[in-house]
Amino acid sequence: MTGVKAREQAIAGRAWLCAGVAALGPVAAFLLMVGSQAGVIDRRLAFQELVLPWGVWLALAAVAAALFAGLFALRAPRAAWLPAVIALVLAAGSAGGFGWARQAFAEQGALDVTTNPADRPGFSRAILDRRAAAGGVDPGTLPQAGAACDLGGSVPTQVAPETAAWALRQAGFEVLGFGVGRADGVKQDRAFGFGHDAVVRIRPGQTDVRVVAREAWRDGGAACRLARKIVQGLTASE
Repeated sequence: MTGVKAREQAIAGRAWLCAGVAALGPVAAFLLMVGSQAGVIDRRLAFQELVLPWGVWLALAAVAAALFAGLFALRAPRAAWLPAVIALVLAAGSAGGFGWARQAFAEQGALDVTTNPADRPGFSRAILDRRAAAGGVDPGTLPQAGAACDLGGSVPTQVAPETAAWALRQAGFEVLGFGVGRADGVKQDRAFGFGHDAVVRIRPGQTDVRVVAREAWRDGGAACRLARKIVQGLTASE
């Protein structure tokens, strides 16, 4: 009986080792996220050079580890079922998370989107100072929106500044200020700290939106999605 129990414990140990391998991807992504938020590691290096390319391999390793853990659980169900389930959950999370990231950030999308390409709204000094302090690039150097991000043109009404500020907040932006003719907002994601800046320009009979990424690299279409949310907020208030 002692020999059987020792054998089951040995198999369970191997299953726990597999669960540890399956946890490598999520743990690495979490540490890189915390490090980039704390300024210990450059966020572009953390995400673009480490998470995206290496995440796939870590996800594959997690899937393989989950398969081995499942085999161990078949050999010793009572002792190895828990690490096998944990390994399976971690492998599914790794494959889903890293797979989504690779697909979402596979192509370079528009990083400077607006409802009025012929007369793009300008940013306030407060926005430009925020961009400079965060190491953001010059807005005029980023890829601009094409047919893939059709916002439907200018909002054909003069909204109130309070409405513009509300639409920015609804899209997740921090409102830096609003008043006659405009409202300004900034947004920084909670994962790796990438940012977007937005302006709502208000004129008689017309309101325009512009959203620009701070980083000169793939943002997975976030600038377009954020601009569309702001426009939806403005039109919903009519």
